[in-house]
Amino acid sequence: MTSRATLEALLARVLEGTGPDRKLNADIAVTLGGWERKWHDSERPHGWYWRRGDYSWTAEGEGYPADYLGSLDAALTLVPEGWSWHVALRTYLTFFRATGSVWQEGQQRATFTADAATPARALIAACLKARMEAQGE
Repeated sequence: MTSRATLEALLARVLEGTGPDRKLNADIAVTLGGWERKWHDSERPHGWYWRRGDYSWTAEGEGYPADYLGSLDAALTLVPEGWSWHVALRTYLTFFRATGSVWQEGQQRATFTADAATPARALIAACLKARMEAQGE
């Protein structure tokens, strides 16, 4: 299980960023998406290899994790199963900021909400808050 400190650090990086971030995307894949990553020096070509579950290691670009930061569809795969979600892009008050929310189905209102630069980042941040709360402390 991922530590609360790791989730908090990841949340801070998601909230402070505005554009694409390949390293952050990889960290999200490992922390939330169930991916493993390791560097291979002995295989050709050299570089990062990925796997998810029991699947074999594949080179970057072949079975590489989705672009969570750049795609709302990819970010939706991080919403906990059985939860509802909402994303909005505001053009008033704070121009062009997004709000993402997640909540367990059956609840009347959003439990975890976050504001970020893009809709995908806002949704990921809300999911991180939900996972932090599930761990307690």
